[in-house]
Amino acid sequence: METPGAGSLVLPISVEVLPFDLADAPIDYSLYYQGRLADEEPLIPVWSHRKTEEQLRAEMADLLAHGIVNPQVIEPRFEKFVRVMRIREEIGIPKGHIYNWGLRIPRDELDQDEELAKFGDRLRPFVKWTEENGYDDFYVYAIDEADPLLPRQQRWIEAAHRRGRQGLCVRRR
Repeated sequence: METPGAGSLVLPISVEVLPFDLADAPIDYSLYYQGRLADEEPLIPVWSHRKTEEQLRAEMADLLAHGIVNPQVIEPRFEKFVRVMRIREEIGIPKGHIYNWGLRIPRDELDQDEELAKFGDRLRPFVKWTEENGYDDFYVYAIDEADPLLPRQQRWIEAAHRRGRQGLCVRRR
C-alpha cells in the first residue's frame, strides 16, 4: 500500500482455510434470472437473455455452486419450459418451488375476460407438469411495482388459484 510521500508497507499474513461444508440454507434463495433458451444460435454470443443449452447449463451449474438453488424460470412456452427444467435437474438443482416469470399477469389485458380465460388455460400444462414431476409449487408472476393495479389483478390471481390450490402459487401439498 502506498501513501504519497510515505513509502510502502508490507504486512505478512497467513490464512488457514478449514475444510468444511456449509449447512443447507433454511430458506429458498432465488434470483431474478433472465436467461432463456434461444430458438437458434444467438446473434450475440454472450448475452443475459438468449442462451444456448450449453450456456444455460453452465450458468445454472455456476448459480448452484454459489448457493442459488432455485433461480427463476422465464420460459412462457411449455416445451421450452420443460427443456429448461430438465437441464436444471441434470445439473442437480433440487426440486421444490418453481418461480416462473414467463407466465405472468399481463398489464395491458387486465380487463379482458377472454385473455383471463386464456391465462387459465395456459397455466394448465405447467401445473400438471409440476405435479407429475415431483415439484411442490408453481408460482406465476404478478405485475411488478404496480400497486394501483393490485385490485384489477385480483381476478387473475384468483384464476391462478383455481388452477392449483393456493395463491399465485400452485401447491401440491
